Amino acid sequence: ATGSILLKPLLVTGGFVFPYAVNVTIKNQASYGQQKTTHANQDFRYYTNTPSQTFEISSYLTAQDTTEAEYMVAAMQFFSAVTKMHFGTTDSNAGVPPPVLLLSGFGPYIFNDLPVIVESFTYSYTDDVDLVSVTINGAKNDVPTMMRISAVVTVQNTPDKLRTFNWDEFVSGKLLSQGGWK
Repeated sequence: ATGSILLKPLLVTGGFVFPYAVNVTIKNQASYGQQKTTHANQDFRYYTNTPSQTFEISSYLTAQDTTEAEYMVAAMQFFSAVTKMHFGTTDSNAGVPPPVLLLSGFGPYIFNDLPVIVESFTYSYTDDVDLVSVTINGAKNDVPTMMRISAVVTVQNTPDKLRTFNWDEFVSGKLLSQGGWK
């Protein structure tokens, strides 16, 4: 962000921060295989794995003044950037995938430096909200005075990190308080 005029407002908050209360939908899941038996009233299930958690975070952004309008533009650019890889003949990092982000919020046992990838994001310009203009780097941009922004993120631990998992430490909260687990 340090080299981007568009992302500069995020430096003040140390990254993107939802400025208002958020809605978070979390789904825990376990995958089971199925063993069918002949002449039985039911099948048998066996555990195969626990998929990476995917959840949606959404909230509002407002543009009631220049600072908020610049932050809204920065948020749109940020989410667009973290869903793209390095690419092109002039990019010395071509092939590097989108970054893994650290998500924190709600305390050390909820989201504590949780490594996530952004799978998708949405925001809308709706016809029931006024637009305001903000000038960035000499260019006029129109943003809504209020918009809902939503991101779908998935936990992305490294294989080395996954090998450190200990069920008893997870249940006790020790792993959660150390960060990186959900």
